[in-house]
Amino acid sequence: MIDTSRVKFDDDVFCVAPWLNLDIRQDGEVKPCCVSEYTMGDIKEKSLFDVWNDEPIKKLREAFLTGTKPKSCEVCWINEASNKSSLRQDLNGFLNPKDEYWCKPEYKDHIINDTNDDFTVKKPGFIHWDVKLTSKCNFKCRMCSVTSSSTFELEQNGFISGRWDAEEKTFEEVKQYIPMVKHLYFSGGEPLIIDAHYKILDEVIRLGREKEVTLVYNSNFSTLVYKKKHIFEYWEKFKDVEIHISIDGTEKRGELIRKGFNWEKFLSHAEQFVEKFSDKGHRLYFDTTVQALNVFNVVDLHQELFNRGLMKDIDYCFLNFLQGPRQMSVWVLDRQTKRRAQAKIRDHIDNFLKPNKAKRSVDFYESLITYIDLYQEQKLIPSFLDTMRHFDKIRGESTMETFPEFQRIWDVIKVRKVPKHLKDKV
Repeated sequence: MIDTSRVKFDDDVFCVAPWLNLDIRQDGEVKPCCVSEYTMGDIKEKSLFDVWNDEPIKKLREAFLTGTKPKSCEVCWINEASNKSSLRQDLNGFLNPKDEYWCKPEYKDHIINDTNDDFTVKKPGFIHWDVKLTSKCNFKCRMCSVTSSSTFELEQNGFISGRWDAEEKTFEEVKQYIPMVKHLYFSGGEPLIIDAHYKILDEVIRLGREKEVTLVYNSNFSTLVYKKKHIFEYWEKFKDVEIHISIDGTEKRGELIRKGFNWEKFLSHAEQFVEKFSDKGHRLYFDTTVQALNVFNVVDLHQELFNRGLMKDIDYCFLNFLQGPRQMSVWVLDRQTKRRAQAKIRDHIDNFLKPNKAKRSVDFYESLITYIDLYQEQKLIPSFLDTMRHFDKIRGESTMETFPEFQRIWDVIKVRKVPKHLKDKV
């Protein structure tokens, strides 16, 4: 047990992730969570157990136990500065008191008892997994990266790297710990077209643990059948399934942002899910990545999904605030554009969300209003427009036809500098 005189639990700093969470990236790198850039190790080089007690994670545990904010956790600090709940806060309060381990408020005692003076832990505690098995994906979203989507990498670089090599290794490494896992979060790439994802589910079922393990997905939901395996047949066996569909706009707007997205196919798949599972406790959520392109339309998407009956609850909509690539964030917009977007969001809050008592959504959108003004990055407007021109050219699309609200900005940036009237002095 660690010397308690060395411990300072600061509720504004502490994160339980290095004690319970495991994030395995597409290339085999292990991170403390899905938003951190802090590398703890690589399963191609070391076992998960060795990574779990290696120097990088020991330093992270030390920082959290001494009240020091790690710079690698900047995403959470920025979200909290916007009054938006962070992953740190979510993980700290995630598990319920019925769990034998890591439960609030008792988790602090567990941490003290299970952590040694050198910040190693006595036994593996990774019961919450964020598993990115490969970068295999059938979409190439405009804000994506070559590390997250194979088709995006192929388009941008002309080849696909060896990131997929980690898939089988990842499965063999995590297989031995499936008896202890309680929460599986699959993202990607696109998990519904990845072989190892189905192998993990098969193993959970073989062990008879499908009623004990919660499944959570971040998926584009573009396919329900993969190699004659219908995902609904798997989800029927599990007690608790939560699907987060990544969607950033309706119809042509959504199709431009997420290349590969088809509005009508999405509606069909979502409707099938609602029809089959609405009475079984499985939940369908919608996750929107708010960025410069869709900041005007995110409220329209929310209303459309609710009005179509795809949301069991109006609060089943999540907003993720894009921070990178920086030139595509809402921070690049000029002052006038920001105020127009904020006014539309405020109207959504006052006339749609509050009358429907959607408290969580109100909090999300209030945070977005704050987030828009958190940084002023108008110097990146030319870079934003160049990025849009790049994708338009290689994909045969037109950002300005799809998003005419940007025409004013497009017209005044004919020279590669920001005109005076677009410079914010907030």
